[in-house]
Amino acid sequence: DYQEIKELGKGSFGRAILALHKPSNEQRVLKIINMTTMDSKERNICLQEAQVMQQLSHPNIVRYFDSFVHNAFLYIVLEYENGGDFSKMIREKRKTKSYFTEDQVMFFFVQLLLAMKHVHDRHILHRDLKAQNVFMTMFKTKDGKQLPQVKLGDFGVSKIMQSTMEQAKTVIGTPYYLSPEICNNTGYNSKSDVWSLGCILYELCTLQHVYDADNLQALTMKILTQKQPQISEKQYSQDLRSLVQEMLTKDAKQRPSVNQVLAKDFVCKWVKKLIPPDVILKEFGNAQAKVTVTDEVTQDKVQIEQPENPSSLREFYIQQIGVEKFEYFYNKLKNFEDISSDEIKQLLGNQAGLVNGIAQLVLLEE
Repeated sequence: DYQEIKELGKGSFGRAILALHKPSNEQRVLKIINMTTMDSKERNICLQEAQVMQQLSHPNIVRYFDSFVHNAFLYIVLEYENGGDFSKMIREKRKTKSYFTEDQVMFFFVQLLLAMKHVHDRHILHRDLKAQNVFMTMFKTKDGKQLPQVKLGDFGVSKIMQSTMEQAKTVIGTPYYLSPEICNNTGYNSKSDVWSLGCILYELCTLQHVYDADNLQALTMKILTQKQPQISEKQYSQDLRSLVQEMLTKDAKQRPSVNQVLAKDFVCKWVKKLIPPDVILKEFGNAQAKVTVTDEVTQDKVQIEQPENPSSLREFYIQQIGVEKFEYFYNKLKNFEDISSDEIKQLLGNQAGLVNGIAQLVLLEE
């Protein structure tokens, strides 16, 4: 079904090609991975990428079409992005000695944040966020304008997490984007992806890496000990400069989550500009959404209509799970404390899905 057009890249275990999908007459990317010389761990990483991509469907994530194994080669079929990537875009700006405006930075970066919200909400870590893995494509608006669209890709070393705050101790990632906790080998979670996002945001503003060095040891020392350089006060607002600093906080616990970044007023404005109401509804939820719970007696799935305003929502959740459990989860979420999936199941059983609604209530009341 595929006819090779050209090779896009080559790695130690395989290659990526641009190919024509004959039935649809569309160009697609085929990642062809040779699994014959791999050990079991390496094979699992490859199969994992296909598994991760199947779970993700979002306008700002490279679209997954298919995956299959043929003659010990794994084929992963993905959407082709024709606009290069962030690193190419940054290099071109550097050549012309001109900077992105704040509007341009926010236009690109908020799309990337929306992609990462989709990823983290599904308990997946990207683990190799870098400018080279953020692609660009062009899309046509309703009024016929051509606009660039950000597409996050290359989930080759992503890790599906059993619970949101599970620690992952493998050192994977491009050196420039490694977080302090990975350099220290103290384990990491979604906040390490936030550090890498901060590095990308810094690059969009300055056209330079946050930290640079001749070797990995020197780079690691800079990441661990040096304060990040400031971005231009003349060029960028206090809001944007503060966001860069917050995302590059060395203590992972003090770093904001992707959802906390998206909740900031100046970021919210861009969310509303960039995505249609139906996508906002799907990704962020709303107060009137139906919650599906399981009746403990009949085991039937029951849809409960949630009320519209925050005060009614509070009463609704108290009615469903009781004051004590509601206040326990509400306060934990408000203070950004860790909650394990086991804890949720133990306390709420078949009503575990209500925690997502309580999280939305916390955001509504802020």
